Amino acid sequence: MILVSAIEVGSVRSLLPVCTELLNQKFDIIVDKKGFFKEKECNYLDSLFVNLDYDDSSIKSFLISNSVKVLLFSVNINDTFPLKIARIAQSININTIHVLDYWNGYVSRMQLDGGKVFQPTKYLVPDEYAKKEAIVNGVRENDIVITGQPALSDNAEAFLQNNVSSNLGVEIAQNIKNKKTVLFASEPVSLDQGESLEENKNFRGYVEKDALEVLIQSLKGINEEFYVIIVPHPRQNIQELKATWRLLGGDAYGDVLSGIRGRDLLPLVSGVSGMSSTLLYEAWLVGIPVLSIQPGLLIDSLRMMQKKDGVIFIDNYNSSVKVAKKWLGTINNKIKYIFQSDINLHINAPKSVVSEIISVYK
Repeated sequence: MILVSAIEVGSVRSLLPVCTELLNQKFDIIVDKKGFFKEKECNYLDSLFVNLDYDDSSIKSFLISNSVKVLLFSVNINDTFPLKIARIAQSININTIHVLDYWNGYVSRMQLDGGKVFQPTKYLVPDEYAKKEAIVNGVRENDIVITGQPALSDNAEAFLQNNVSSNLGVEIAQNIKNKKTVLFASEPVSLDQGESLEENKNFRGYVEKDALEVLIQSLKGINEEFYVIIVPHPRQNIQELKATWRLLGGDAYGDVLSGIRGRDLLPLVSGVSGMSSTLLYEAWLVGIPVLSIQPGLLIDSLRMMQKKDGVIFIDNYNSSVKVAKKWLGTINNKIKYIFQSDINLHINAPKSVVSEIISVYK
């Protein structure tokens, strides 16, 4: 039996394609129904869901009574429960496989509970860059395997299908049709990393409001040509984001659009901006111009997009508006969508992860 555990949206989405591949290969799996696994897009796993208790003895008993041989898990930045299960599983000689969903926090995820750094049986990462960074940050090199990111396995297919899964509304659809459209991927930065170093040692050096303000200032004087769609992160308070956008003067340039995944909008936009969201990487993979706005950045692990070909990366305040304005001047509605070669690694990721599970399944 294989037990699957993750809480936050990025982690869950990285494991969903692996669950599908495991089922295709006739493995017995069970999934702890917590966090984002409760959302609609995970309903196809209904018959496999279980609800683990939170106390150590119950978790241990569950693992033993269900003959769990492998724990497939992903830890993110807030919830420690998957890590708790991993520690208990390892204590009774159950192999643990961790899937990294993004290029940051390589070791901090493994000690999110404040304990000693947890070393899983295998630590699976998206690419060579992530492997190098994970080693530098203290993950054991022998345990690291490059598999690609499973959540991106259908990136090319989804883009080519061009299926917008919800009604954009007449006004928004018209604006997309008549103007150069910029998609901004928002994140709950202040919620996750605080608003100062005094408040949180992991403070990024900026919050989402700072990035949005740079974008708005850069649009001044050229707003007739552009329309901005702000896509909230699933954990963001949408009303607070709308209020921030309005107070900054954003309503003159676009709208906050909820109820749709940002990736569904990629075929409709001229460029994608944001901070460090996975959506920027998804856009880059399919050849869409990308602007990462991270003024005052203090965390080097959030620089993954900085050296990607064609990506404009802002990490200081002084020239931020000037750089963003220049980027806006380079994008147009006639994009030549040239897929990056990295996309092939991710297409095969679910099979690659399953292969690593098989290697320790005994």
